[in-house]
Amino acid sequence: MIKTFINTYKVTFAEEANTFIYYLKKIPFLGKKISDNLYSKTNIKITLGVISEVFKFAFGFIGKIIYTYLMIMLPIMLLVKEDVDKITSFLHIFFFLSLVIGSLMDSIIFDVDKTTFNMIKLMRAQSREYYLGQIIYIKNSNLYIFYSSINDDRTTFFKSYNFNVRIYSY
Repeated sequence: MIKTFINTYKVTFAEEANTFIYYLKKIPFLGKKISDNLYSKTNIKITLGVISEVFKFAFGFIGKIIYTYLMIMLPIMLLVKEDVDKITSFLHIFFFLSLVIGSLMDSIIFDVDKTTFNMIKLMRAQSREYYLGQIIYIKNSNLYIFYSSINDDRTTFFKSYNFNVRIYSY
């Protein structure tokens, strides 16, 4: 499963780098200076892919923070006046947006994309191993990004909005 997971990202990195090189070559004055030999340099492609994954991970924090404030905190601040009601409203909105609607909207199994087709059909990867690797990586990284964007100091998020609640970690 780990070998399939690593191969998936190597193929994805190479594909994204090839697309980036292709569009760089389409720029009027810059494109003629870029040689076609750049397509064969796989180490550069993997390095660019790792850098792009780091940026995706970093911007994932920003996206989740914006999502949390716009979809959960802003309605609570505008509609609810008492602190006790804010806590229950936060939990209610968070539960339905994250666990009910989020699980229906973000399904890896039913999401067919180009990478899935390339890995299963063209590269002949085992579909079970491919999907397990994707589920483990994507769900765990999203879980880490989302909950760490909410809970950066265990109480900072709640203190900044006058929630009188303490989150205990066991």
